[in-house]
Amino acid sequence: MSADRPDTDTDPLTSFVIGLENPTVQQKFKIRARSIGGAPNVTGTAIVEDNKQGAFYVNSYVVQSN
Repeated sequence: MSADRPDTDTDPLTSFVIGLENPTVQQKFKIRARSIGGAPNVTGTAIVEDNKQGAFYVNSYVVQSN
């Protein structure tokens, strides 16, 4: 038994359990990139989360042109 998966019957024919992992977010940060020189000016912004297992997720990515 572990915190990620509850204790189950060891016979797979009599029980089946699905568990979803809910990772703890360690860091949440914004990455912004901008073009320089010439027109149009373009800005890309990403919101990224990093969890304790080392995985990362891009929650949002937006590109804007002026």
